[in-house]
Amino acid sequence: MNEADQTLVEGLLRAVVEGAARKLVDSRLLEIAPSGLVFCNFVDPESRDYSLSEAGEALRASLAVIIEQHNQAHSKSKLIGLELFTYLIEHLSRVSRILQKPRGHGLLVSLGGNGRSTITKLATFINDGALFRIDASQAYGRNEWLDDLRTLYKAAGVEDQTQVLALTVAEAGACEGSFDDVSSIANSGEVPNLFAADDLDEISAEMGRLSKKLALSGALQVFTQRCRANVHVLLSMSPAGDDLREHLRRYPALANCMTIDWFLPWPEEALRAVASAQLRASTYLASHGDSPAGAQSAAKGGEAREREKAEGAGSEDATRGQGLAGELAPLFVKIYQSVVGVAERY
Repeated sequence: MNEADQTLVEGLLRAVVEGAARKLVDSRLLEIAPSGLVFCNFVDPESRDYSLSEAGEALRASLAVIIEQHNQAHSKSKLIGLELFTYLIEHLSRVSRILQKPRGHGLLVSLGGNGRSTITKLATFINDGALFRIDASQAYGRNEWLDDLRTLYKAAGVEDQTQVLALTVAEAGACEGSFDDVSSIANSGEVPNLFAADDLDEISAEMGRLSKKLALSGALQVFTQRCRANVHVLLSMSPAGDDLREHLRRYPALANCMTIDWFLPWPEEALRAVASAQLRASTYLASHGDSPAGAQSAAKGGEAREREKAEGAGSEDATRGQGLAGELAPLFVKIYQSVVGVAERY
């Protein structure tokens, strides 16, 4: 899949909307580019209602509040310096929509470094879920994999909590039979013979303590229903090579029972936003320059510069640094795009 495919699909959708469905759609929506419309459940940071928004400043402000809430709740895995450009918002809305649906599973297809991990974290938080990852070390085997799945399913079924199992293709194939289990979760929401009879008795007793109204058979049925609704798999795979094609042929449920979110290369808007943000954060640009003030600031020791900054004397350097960041960002974008182009050619 590439940008030409995306443009083709958007054109076909627009033709259908403008033709047969014109009477059913607000005419104002037809004036907005498809990339500017976002259906999501984070329009309002205080609500999780699913609604339509435009990928503008209001939606970015809402996401900024949600990111701050995430950082307060997860001090060890803060999302710092996240640039909220349209590309990220679009993919975040898709992954969040997957997790919002009962029995929703996603296949995230992209090369590394496209923001899948960050989007997964944020989408999980938006949907009040818990992110579950495995530690696929050399000692990780079938027993450890099944133990992790039991822990995951008990949290989803007994505690009735949304659980997001985030896996790379290497983690999903960490041991013999693990990829079959992932395919089974996507297909039916269950893993065959995951719990022994003693485990099921323990689960029934625990469910009974949580709800006195549940009978023994009813407790297991509610447990199964909760697991199917609350367990979500987000499987990350790369389109490079033949692995994706071979896995889809061997495990049809990955395509039939998972929503595919294909990450195209970052658009220039995203590259420019990230480059500008990184350059603005550079203390070097803020303290060096061609002007006398920049030379004087560069000649001073670090302690003196910190003292001047505290007194407000560094505002001129900061302003100059922002200007330089805006001028240098297109250069970094061009360098990146040229490297990618040469890599694809060879």
